[in-house]
Amino acid sequence: MPINTRYFITALLVVILSIPGYAQKYNCDNIPDSLTQNAHAIVRLDSTRIEIRNNEFTKYVTYVITVRSEKGDEFASFAEDYDSYSHFYRLNAVLYDKDGKEIQKKSRSDFNDISTFGISNTFLQDDRYKIFDFQYRTYPYTVKYEYEKKYKSVFFLPTWQAQGDAGIAVEKAVLEVNFPYDNRIRYKCVNFREHDNSYLSKSFTATQECKWVFTNMKAFEYQPYSRTFQLQKPFIQLSVKKISLENYEGTTSTWNGFGKFFYNLNKDKDILSAQSIKQVEALTKDVTDEKKKVEILYKYLQKNTRYVLNSRGILGWQSIAAEKVHESGYGDCKGLSNYMKAMLKATGIKSYQTLVYAGDKLTNVMDVDFPTNSFNHVILCVPLEKDTVWLECTSNVFPAGYLGAFTHDRNVLILTEDGGQIAKTPAYDKSDSYLDRNISLNVDFEKPVQNIIWKSDYAGDMAEDLLNTAANKAQKAFEESVSASAPYKNFKLKTIALEHAVQLKNTPVIKEVAEYEVEHLITETKSRYLLSLPIMSVGLPDIETESVRTAPFIFPSGMKINYNYTIAYPNTVVPENIPKAIVLNYPFGSYVYQPELSGNKITFHIAFLINDGTYDADQYANYLKFYKTAISNTKQITLSFLKK
Repeated sequence: MPINTRYFITALLVVILSIPGYAQKYNCDNIPDSLTQNAHAIVRLDSTRIEIRNNEFTKYVTYVITVRSEKGDEFASFAEDYDSYSHFYRLNAVLYDKDGKEIQKKSRSDFNDISTFGISNTFLQDDRYKIFDFQYRTYPYTVKYEYEKKYKSVFFLPTWQAQGDAGIAVEKAVLEVNFPYDNRIRYKCVNFREHDNSYLSKSFTATQECKWVFTNMKAFEYQPYSRTFQLQKPFIQLSVKKISLENYEGTTSTWNGFGKFFYNLNKDKDILSAQSIKQVEALTKDVTDEKKKVEILYKYLQKNTRYVLNSRGILGWQSIAAEKVHESGYGDCKGLSNYMKAMLKATGIKSYQTLVYAGDKLTNVMDVDFPTNSFNHVILCVPLEKDTVWLECTSNVFPAGYLGAFTHDRNVLILTEDGGQIAKTPAYDKSDSYLDRNISLNVDFEKPVQNIIWKSDYAGDMAEDLLNTAANKAQKAFEESVSASAPYKNFKLKTIALEHAVQLKNTPVIKEVAEYEVEHLITETKSRYLLSLPIMSVGLPDIETESVRTAPFIFPSGMKINYNYTIAYPNTVVPENIPKAIVLNYPFGSYVYQPELSGNKITFHIAFLINDGTYDADQYANYLKFYKTAISNTKQITLSFLKK
């Protein structure tokens, strides 16, 4: 019997469309309910395949994400960088509605291509970004990005994360790595817990391929002052035994070998001309103490150079020649530390460039057990006979030997001619970094304007912002910056004076004396005066979360702040209300609020102390009490005076 063609085609379409994952592959109704809890977006598929060939590799990515609300829109945009060592060969995007129906499709030419050149302190840079966003806001919706990106060196092998951010659930995430027999992959799986096996599978084949699969990962809330989500959730570090960058070859089997690679990459860049050497030698010709020589040359560096980023091509990893920095007066962290190294070399002092991850210690930590390129900054290590001097060569204000919050207290890799050596930079505790402020006010109830004098000692981390502001701004701009941070509404900064000093561990100290004329502090009624004196905020860590706290909270650095207020008043009034004292002591810190009446003076001793360390989640309730008590009691001092 002849087949009715129209009927057959219709029936066939019905069958095909009923197959799960065909026409409605990205239908939002197919998302398991368990993945929607606390999720602003759900990754339907995050598939990354890396194919390594010789010294190069290609990354193939398919990324599909469903956005459920406005808070998830940021995860639907695309932003991926590339430079002279990487290139996009394929790039497209597709937008689907809630039923999984295709709405729009975009090709590589529709993506914005922007350069990062021209940002502050940039001289040479070849970084660019491919950027795109459908700007679709009918929820829920799904976007899919697919791209192929080729890298010229395995030096740039990425770290892969199974779950990219807080507020995102993951339906399926896959990493596949294919590699040659003569350059085997090295990997380290981090935060792979036994109880995670329900959503993890992995396979290793004889064809030199590794594969990891994660499924059904629920969304999580990032909890402030815990390890960042990148370090809480599963991720895989990748490397290979042999690496090369242009004509430089090395190994990542050990930190010693990795350091040797970087040392060779920068070898012979610390050569100065004979004339330049004479100039350097003249700076220290009458000095015999090596530490004093270091201080003199460091001050010369600070006075005669400035930081400018150079990261075009191999310059992202290799220092500019020291002679060029000497002639031009600029360089980036690599160039300036190499120039300082060259000057020290000219005076007979050995020093070593040192790789470090600078910035927030909660964001990235050098893994001493897995050599890989986890650095973003270079400092200088000067090992002397009795001391080791660390130099932050990009700073024009730090004293020699002081690193600051940017790089202190962390593992680093010293680059020596014999290879890399792991070391740790100095740590600064509360005795090195603090703020002591004495504030005095002689109240004159007959005048609309009150004179307030601040005498402050800033030390260590607490001094860094003021150091940079005072050194890099004109006097008027500096005064405006100081005034902007004052707690008063109607006032004038009458005078300000700074005195610089250096204490033990080479930490900087700034002694500041400032005088303010402040209006509207006093309100008068028929029988009394009310004094309202604002207190400057201290910036205690805010760790409050919307849900139950489960993660330990971490304070990577301690904090010590003392405010001492002295309020003198005339004999024509009597203080009516003296606040009660408050003292809170916990393992993570303490708070003291101590008013005291003596003669015609009322003093307030207000002290905040945060101890660096890691604290279990069961201390969370105590910290909230500590935080809220301290904040509510230190917004302002309010006093009432009865008229006699």
